[in-house]
Amino acid sequence: IRDRYMGMLSTEDCGRITEEVLKEASSEQYVYRTLKMADYDNGYPELLPQLTTSSLTREVFVRRFNELLKYQDLIQTLVCEDKETGKVVGTVRFFVEPKYIHNACLLY
Repeated sequence: IRDRYMGMLSTEDCGRITEEVLKEASSEQYVYRTLKMADYDNGYPELLPQLTTSSLTREVFVRRFNELLKYQDLIQTLVCEDKETGKVVGTVRFFVEPKYIHNACLLY
């Protein structure tokens, strides 16, 4: 991925690239995509205790989801959904870091 997209990128480019990469990574069994509000009911809260102590309420999830929408050009929560069950079975956070070095590139 890095070799394909080296150089100066805008935040809009990063969003487009993320969608391309997620589409390429998807398979017959899994789809990779950005987190949706409905994922609260599709197993997302059950994943978090695998990482740390967590008891995510719907209210807290909705508040954080809406806060992160403001930064969606720089921070995206990605999920892996099992196509058969519709359950979220994996998650990762994708960060884009605006740099001063390297001609003010975006590092992801």
